Amino acid sequence: MLNQGVSYLKGLSTAMPQTLADARLQAYAIYVLTRNGVVTTNYLTNLQLFLNQNFPNSWQSDLTGSLIAATYQLLQQDKTATGLITAYPLTPVDNAVNTPAYLYPGDFFDQASSNALYVYLLAKHFPQQFNALGDKPLTTLAEDMANSAVDTTDAAYTILALQAYQANANMNRGLGVNEILAGGKTQALALTDNSYAPLTFDPSATQLQLTNQTSARYFYQVYVAGYDSQLPTQAIAQGIQIAREYRDANDKPIAASVSQGTVITVHLQLRANNNQSYAHIAVVDLLPGGFELVPNSIQGNYDYVDVREDRLIFFTTASPTVNELTYQIKPVVPGEFTVPPPFAENMYNPRVMALGVAGKITVV
Repeated sequence: MLNQGVSYLKGLSTAMPQTLADARLQAYAIYVLTRNGVVTTNYLTNLQLFLNQNFPNSWQSDLTGSLIAATYQLLQQDKTATGLITAYPLTPVDNAVNTPAYLYPGDFFDQASSNALYVYLLAKHFPQQFNALGDKPLTTLAEDMANSAVDTTDAAYTILALQAYQANANMNRGLGVNEILAGGKTQALALTDNSYAPLTFDPSATQLQLTNQTSARYFYQVYVAGYDSQLPTQAIAQGIQIAREYRDANDKPIAASVSQGTVITVHLQLRANNNQSYAHIAVVDLLPGGFELVPNSIQGNYDYVDVREDRLIFFTTASPTVNELTYQIKPVVPGEFTVPPPFAENMYNPRVMALGVAGKITVV
């Protein structure tokens, strides 16, 4: 498998790029080949010739230049490598919905991935330059994660970057965590001696107190699972919009109540609220408690639907034209139930998302 991968990368490294994104991918291929012991001097020379002719003022500050710098470092050309690696402008991803298509075409590589891969290259091959930047490399990654810009691809590159940093760090030797309970009682939490320490704290704790006896940098995440304690009352539309309506057999909206056993048609309407189209949209629609799906009732324009006991998950595209998805449900238990809000998100650009509003329905 490794031999086939190396063979593929050699073919990629000799192809003629057309755009800066193509050149970036080729620089990545050359870097990986060099890591695998392949002599890549000719590949590198041809790529730089293309870049100097077509992007003379921009390739150095792109991740392309950083990948080439790391390759030069592997080839023991330290002076050239050091001059290139500092040109990348490491800045957190902003909260804008769209990134420039000419820089990151497609859905599987964006600025967050670029930032994380740059930090990896710095920590792996240029520890002196990495340390000179202080907290900036790691805080940039943290900000990218905090502003919801990160998808699974970005997360994979971020893990690479953190592992490269961790290799030179003394982790979990001086870290302490206390929970502050009601009344001010302090209780220490036991830390395992590894780099990723999961802890469970008392839900009634009012504070978590972290102490650090070393110069190592630590990051923590508080993870809470479950459903919203307060239902959303206002819709959110960031790049896309979603709405849902329950209708009866006469195609009339159902206001507040329905009889047990009545078949209801659910209408989900999805659209982009700008002139763009977004592929890879996941639409999640939870059923109210006490309702079940009517078999073979799903219709609409979608690529795939995942039917679960308590929800439907559609995978589809959002465009300026409304995409309507329908299916039928029926109540099997009487009572008053919460109608969860519908949710939609671009799987590879989480900033493109929409949330509907919750409601109530009574089954009599």
